[in-house]
Amino acid sequence: MCTFNPQIDTGSGYWDALLFVLVFILVAIIVYIIRSMGVAGAKKVEHRGEPFYFGNPVPETARVSASNVYWGFVKAMEKYYRPVQGEHTGNVNDYVSWMVLTMGAVLLLLVFL
Repeated sequence: MCTFNPQIDTGSGYWDALLFVLVFILVAIIVYIIRSMGVAGAKKVEHRGEPFYFGNPVPETARVSASNVYWGFVKAMEKYYRPVQGEHTGNVNDYVSWMVLTMGAVLLLLVFL
């Protein structure tokens, strides 16, 4: 005799497919209700996507380049960064080969230790 059981026993609980679908539909309805409460006629902002500087206009001279943002970190790690700068060629094949070699070394260590 075959009975329909939508629950899957995982050893530490169960996974109910029907309950999952019902919860997903319930969450989708809640999200739709919250979204529908928004203002339909909201105006488009002219400077959309630009960083917010507390409402003040920012002159071009006030911009900070990324190299200056991380200056303290790079300065503190200078002994590490200087030797490895030459290894960064920009070629993806080099990075993938280093990753494969590193994973191989880790696997060898795991197998033999």
